[in-house]
Amino acid sequence: MKARYIISYLVAAMSLIACKQEEIPVYDVKDSAVFFKRASIEFSLKGNNDPQPEIRIPLEVFGPVCDYERVFQVAIPDSSYNDAVLGRDFEIISSKVPAGAMEGEIIIKVQGLTNETPSHTVAMEILPDKNFPHSVKDRECAKVTWSKDFVRPDNQYTRQAWYNFFCTGYSKALHELLYDYFGEEIERAGYSSGAMKDENTVYHVNTWWYGAQSEFFDFVRKHDRENPDSPYMHSADYEIYTSYTQETGTGIKPQVIPTIQSTLIH
Repeated sequence: MKARYIISYLVAAMSLIACKQEEIPVYDVKDSAVFFKRASIEFSLKGNNDPQPEIRIPLEVFGPVCDYERVFQVAIPDSSYNDAVLGRDFEIISSKVPAGAMEGEIIIKVQGLTNETPSHTVAMEILPDKNFPHSVKDRECAKVTWSKDFVRPDNQYTRQAWYNFFCTGYSKALHELLYDYFGEEIERAGYSSGAMKDENTVYHVNTWWYGAQSEFFDFVRKHDRENPDSPYMHSADYEIYTSYTQETGTGIKPQVIPTIQSTLIH
């Protein structure tokens, strides 16, 4: 009787394993797509003295990992916000996904900005081809901006950290104050609870962030107490976001620009 039960259990177990194996999807190269991480991407060239700096636009990949480099085509579609001209204001150096990678990038070289032209914006579109036949809705195109001024960090880990520990809104004035207080590393600082790491991010544990949060709040509060007629204020671009993943420019603009202290998390 025991032998019969054991055989029954083995048959049932093998059936379950077979079912699970059938559910595992198998991707083919023809299923691949490469797409922008966000519909709007901004880069700051503040402090960059290179007359022709390079900008790396990160991309994500859907589909299998390949053991060879895959290139793809990028187009500049007509758009109302295009004020940069290909061949004059920038050039596309490369657009590819390295072998063994699940991320790619578009590298562009831009002409140095001036006080008369402090920023440029251009629309980019990834065209389907033999390496990446498919597109991802709302992520095949992106608005790319580079500026002499501060811009909201593009790094998702930095955005998450700033949102959770400093302020759920963003303004260039807040950015400048954080930069002046902590240094340029704050623009690359983040934290991650998972195993995924980004080589461009400087990671800190939560205790560091809580300390930085308290220290920065005390610094701003001290200044405002000593200077009641000129407290630190957000700039006119201040927006409140419901998530750190929310697109720049889609937040809520308050009717009255608040002090930075009144919006800090503490």
